[in-house]
Amino acid sequence: MFVLMVSRGYPSEKYSLHGIFEFDQAKALAKVGCKVIFACVDLRSLRRWRKWGYERLIKVGVVIYAINISLIQNTKTIVSFFGKFMALIVIQRERHVIS
Repeated sequence: MFVLMVSRGYPSEKYSLHGIFEFDQAKALAKVGCKVIFACVDLRSLRRWRKWGYERLIKVGVVIYAINISLIQNTKTIVSFFGKFMALIVIQRERHVIS
């Protein structure tokens, strides 16, 4: 079974609690045999330093797609735009696996 989880971020060494609940759920699903794709759009402020841009990594059997962008103001329109952008990236990158 394929599972797509969407989150506000994933835990890193510096910010170990950011998105931890969602990531723990993704790890549990991967442990029972599901193919889990974890997509996150991190729109936190400049004060939370992290690598900016797009990244793809695999952590504990979970494929993570992340877009890290620092914004001055998070409006509903901006968040919606980047959410749709992230969905398009995941669909394009994982189309061959799901088909």
